[in-house]
Amino acid sequence: MITGPPRRVRDLEDRRVERLAEDLTPELRERGQLLVHVDELDDIDRWRRAARRAVRRLGWHVRTGISGSVAWAVVEDWPQAGDRCTMPALTLATRAILDPPPRLRG
Repeated sequence: MITGPPRRVRDLEDRRVERLAEDLTPELRERGQLLVHVDELDDIDRWRRAARRAVRRLGWHVRTGISGSVAWAVVEDWPQAGDRCTMPALTLATRAILDPPPRLRG
């Protein structure tokens, strides 16, 4: 039988994710996205789990990923109705991360 980490380790990790989710929630609520250089993170997977937890608590859907040296979280259904003016900025920023321009060979 294969088992995961001991319960105390899982509980400690869950508390770390919870604390980080609480820290990430305000910016995700306000901006609908997060961008962080991977060198600034202790644990990329923990950061992604925390971002997903934070957004789900807000009742939204999120995508997380890593592009080059940047970890990102983008709320799929943000902004709320009536906030259309912020959508172009979100779309441009997201596309710049997810669809970087091709490199030219010289």
